[in-house]
Amino acid sequence: MSFAPNPLSWLDHSADSMTIPSSGCSGDSLLIEIAIQETKSHINESFLGYQNQLIVKFNNLKSKWISETQFISSLTDVYMNPSYQKIISLGPSVLPYILHELKKEPNWWFWALEVLTDENPVNPEHLGDIQAMTADWLSWAGSKHYLS
Repeated sequence: MSFAPNPLSWLDHSADSMTIPSSGCSGDSLLIEIAIQETKSHINESFLGYQNQLIVKFNNLKSKWISETQFISSLTDVYMNPSYQKIISLGPSVLPYILHELKKEPNWWFWALEVLTDENPVNPEHLGDIQAMTADWLSWAGSKHYLS
């Protein structure tokens, strides 16, 4: 397991190698500002790394779910598929990816969407009509600013 670099690793450098600009800042203020900037940078890099891992994991599970359920007619079996359940277990952070997939090509994402959002915008008259159910969810997503 690898560990993230220490965001305060710059403290290991000797004071002799550091140049403090003559901008009126005290040395302590400058060091604090440097530490804040390096910490922000580290957090941004960590977040982007997490997002990339999440996208890869989502896409792998999605592909597996689709291939394992493409010939299954029972929605219960489609929804209870382990890969589908693992997608749900990734939590609400996968909502944009699910909605993007739904916009690209209608599929049975509705159970996952309902579990992750605790909402169901599908008009009861649309139940069973994948195109209409997709339209209802995409309309909901637009109203919640999930889609651009």
